[in-house]
Amino acid sequence: MNIFINNRYRKIYNIDKTLFYVIYKKEKVDITGYFKKNGVIKKKHNHLIQQKSKMFGGVDNTLVVCSFNVYIWAAWYDYPHTFKKKFKDLIDKNKVELLLTQEDNIKDIDKNESVKAYSIGKEKSSRFNFISCIKTSPLLKGAIQRNAIFIEDKEFGIKIANLHLEGGRLIDLELDDTTFQTYLDTKLALLKELLELDLPPDIILGDFNSVYCNDKTLLEQMYNGQKTYYGDRGDYQHAKEEEEEDTNKKDEKGLLQHISSTYGLQLIERCPNSDTIVVSGDKKVLSDGKKEVSGGKKVVSLDNIKSWNNAPFELLQNKGYIYIEPENIIVDNEINPTNSRGKNVIDHVWVKNSIHEKFTFKTNIYDGFGDAASNLYGMVSDHKPIILTITEKEKVVKEEKVVKEVAEKEEKDKKRSIVNPKSNCGRSCRSKKEA
Repeated sequence: MNIFINNRYRKIYNIDKTLFYVIYKKEKVDITGYFKKNGVIKKKHNHLIQQKSKMFGGVDNTLVVCSFNVYIWAAWYDYPHTFKKKFKDLIDKNKVELLLTQEDNIKDIDKNESVKAYSIGKEKSSRFNFISCIKTSPLLKGAIQRNAIFIEDKEFGIKIANLHLEGGRLIDLELDDTTFQTYLDTKLALLKELLELDLPPDIILGDFNSVYCNDKTLLEQMYNGQKTYYGDRGDYQHAKEEEEEDTNKKDEKGLLQHISSTYGLQLIERCPNSDTIVVSGDKKVLSDGKKEVSGGKKVVSLDNIKSWNNAPFELLQNKGYIYIEPENIIVDNEINPTNSRGKNVIDHVWVKNSIHEKFTFKTNIYDGFGDAASNLYGMVSDHKPIILTITEKEKVVKEEKVVKEVAEKEEKDKKRSIVNPKSNCGRSCRSKKEA
């Protein structure tokens, strides 16, 4: 197919029903994108594409997802100037299109362990469908209702679950060798609910409250870090209650309006939860009907620490999921943590093996907030975000094929002109002949 552009006919290479490439012959092959709208072929101006990508997401064949434990948005209230700038950089610099949050208490009154999903920009609001909320309601001291939000990306046809598994400061205060198995069963309940769905998620991500990596030596280092953490457990209960009481008195409506108008966040859906269930008295009733007398120093063996961390990922692997390890999990020969308290990697992305045929996946730990101070990275959150980039293979292959074909054609034309230099002299040859 040819098109008349800039006083010349140009060859158009068709990629799909709407996207074309026009080949310009210069010193090197230059491919310019065109699109068809209302029957008219128009040029895709690069600067406009970049502006649009910066505001509302990336390239046609990619989806950028951010998983982020926002720590009940505490820094937005306490350090608003710092938070607003750094959160904007997170969205803009990574061209995030889908934000999946944990510990997100907007509109949740006093419930702080909910998970949510946001599209970025009005243009993306129709791309994602809410499917369902999955929840568990444990009856254990320190345990709370845990949630997962299940959504669909209609453009790529993939289903994504955002979860927050049991763990963290409240449960860590209760965990010891005598109660370990009961708490582990509670931790796994939410993940099992997801995996046992008739159509389970293609991607499961979020705050797993468990460490993992592919390198066995590094994983042992993570386990030892966890053992140190559990050995040094302090009493976080009072501090946590103070944080929640203070934060929940703030203007949550103002926060929601701010993130919507400033960052283009459109709430897709929320999965709220109930308050922490604490059994009073010096005994607590466990889910199996047994009683455990409180008091004394709690001890967790290294074997149980490994099981607490491994068990969720063994479930995922048995169901055919593959870990997408962050490219920067090691920085300067040290673990690049996603959580400031245990100084370990507990936020993860797992993808079904079956969809690797259609897409490529890469993850990065976002270090743009800065170092941790008072347990907050850059005074934003006690977690670092995880950036997941999903790329559709089919379009990439087609584009690479076009580039290769064009390069081969250019090379052939070049060789032909060397063999027969007069064949391309055009009007100058005819003018000399007529003279």
